[in-house]
Amino acid sequence: MYYTWMDIEWKLKSDRINWPESWVSVEVYSSELIIYHTGAEKDFSSTSEYLGKIFGANWDKNNIINLQITDKQMQVIFEHNEDDAIRNPVPLPLFKQSFLGESYPLNSA
Repeated sequence: MYYTWMDIEWKLKSDRINWPESWVSVEVYSSELIIYHTGAEKDFSSTSEYLGKIFGANWDKNNIINLQITDKQMQVIFEHNEDDAIRNPVPLPLFKQSFLGESYPLNSA
């Protein structure tokens, strides 16, 4: 069941291994899904087939994912992007060491 954009994001990112070859990355927001692609797929038929396979009746071939219960719709937008930074993202740390300062001196004498 797909209730919110977070369900959509989880489903897509957990199934990354099965994405169509032309997909580079995805960004999911509350009202839209942006699919970054290489441009290799001209008619997006494999993308439509893939989205239909994972979202079933919730996928509308007019580039819309229908969310259940809330009756909201998520627009699917395609953006051409061949940027290697998006294709091979660098993992970011989840937090920074924030305790450095006067109370935690680096050099104790």
